[in-house]
Amino acid sequence: MRDVFAGTRHRLLYEGQIEAYTAGLLHDIGRLGLLAAYPVEYANVLNVAVEYSFDVLHCERELFDIDHSEAGAWLAEQWKLPPELSVIAAHHHEN
Repeated sequence: MRDVFAGTRHRLLYEGQIEAYTAGLLHDIGRLGLLAAYPVEYANVLNVAVEYSFDVLHCERELFDIDHSEAGAWLAEQWKLPPELSVIAAHHHEN
């Protein structure tokens, strides 16, 4: 999967600056999805994670059984966005 992500990232960054810009805007779209679905709960997750230096992804998984990366990939697929954007949303926290 890392090779797919790296290849997609390379193509977006070097062969399509518009696509790269779009990916940059949408990579955290899952946060908006979780916020729309659970406004009070998600705001609390973010506040607690920041206040206590907790890992946001871990907090999201504990409370919602999904993190914003997974939610973003799902949203991108549901909205029929280019597959590369789903990959970026899903894996943007991986090194």
